[in-house]
Amino acid sequence: IKGKTDERGISGTTNVAQVALAVYKVTDEATPIATGTSDAQGNFTLMIPTGGAPIEGYIKATKASYLDIYLYPPAAWVADDMDAGINMMTPGNRDLLNSFASGGQMANKGMVGLAVFDSAGMPVAGATFTSAPAAGATKYMGGSGLPDANATKTAADGVGFLFNTEEMVTVSASKSGMTFHPHVIKARAGTFTTTSIAP
Repeated sequence: IKGKTDERGISGTTNVAQVALAVYKVTDEATPIATGTSDAQGNFTLMIPTGGAPIEGYIKATKASYLDIYLYPPAAWVADDMDAGINMMTPGNRDLLNSFASGGQMANKGMVGLAVFDSAGMPVAGATFTSAPAAGATKYMGGSGLPDANATKTAADGVGFLFNTEEMVTVSASKSGMTFHPHVIKARAGTFTTTSIAP
């Protein structure tokens, strides 16, 4: 698994170095199957022993002064993942996101960032996100690159957010003429959970 740890804010994207990374199976949250640290540019590589079987898992990213970030892939890992981008977020930026989006986030609920892609790995505009159980609020990025409380579907970047989710939630996306693969994530309170949704 290769990727990059960065932080996206109002002024743009910056690299975040020295983020501690650990990969877990969803069936064992106590024992990491791989660990690593992002370098000075935020780049990281994690090697996962699969034994030839798909791995249902996630990456946990931690660094002082940032929220714990959980990244769930769109499906079980069965091959190399060369684009495991992890968006680090400070508590202050989480609060800004919540404010811009009018999410009404509560401390005891989950908060999820989503991105929807087509079969070629390109972001999908005009899609909507769904979750079960339903989130308290579903919001989307606007065309300006900031969360838009009034947007009703994804912009060109394919990004949206779920506020006030239950801990265990099934996420999916929909758009006319396209079919996406739903999957289950664990949205822990007080953290930021990210995932992508693909066909």
